[in-house]
Parts: sequence; C-alpha cells; structure tokens
Amino acid sequence: MVHGVETCDRVEMASRALFGQAELSEIDEATMESALAELPRVLINKNEPIPTWVDLLTSTGVAKSKSDARRVIKDGGAYLNNHKVSEESFSPA
Repeated sequence: MVHGVETCDRVEMASRALFGQAELSEIDEATMESALAELPRVLINKNEPIPTWVDLLTSTGVAKSKSDARRVIKDGGAYLNNHKVSEESFSPA
C-alpha cells in the first residue's frame, strides 16, 4: 500500500506511543483507534475471574504456548503500560 507522508508520520508516532517511546496524548483519536484495532486482545467478562498473565499472553497469541509465556515473563519481556510484568498471576499496580 502507498500512503502519504502525513499518514506515514501519524502511523510511526502511534507505533512509538504504543511501545512507550512517545506520548499517547500526541496521537489523534482516529489514528489511535486504528492502531489499537490491530493489536491482539481478549475480552474478559466482568463476572469472570481475571486470567493469569500466562493465560492472557497465550489467548491473545502473543505467546505460542504457556511455557513460552512463562519464559517471556521470566526473561522480563512482558509489560503492561510500560511496567514490567514480573509475576505469572495478575496483580493490578
């Protein structure tokens, strides 16, 4: 696909923001919605228990298996809002 310079700049800024290298407030709403639509996600019903990080990483496809997810967490490669996930169980900050 071919995009203009302005679109390319917006997409690059959104990518940097999503990976903690730019401010989310600098991204316009339409660009952010488009970028977020491309991310893996899982829906959790409010009446269900919160899954572990291992389950979240595997159910979204970020990790190929539970052992892979555990390895990612152990090796320090899992983050939520630029905060390292260091435990397999979910504990809100």
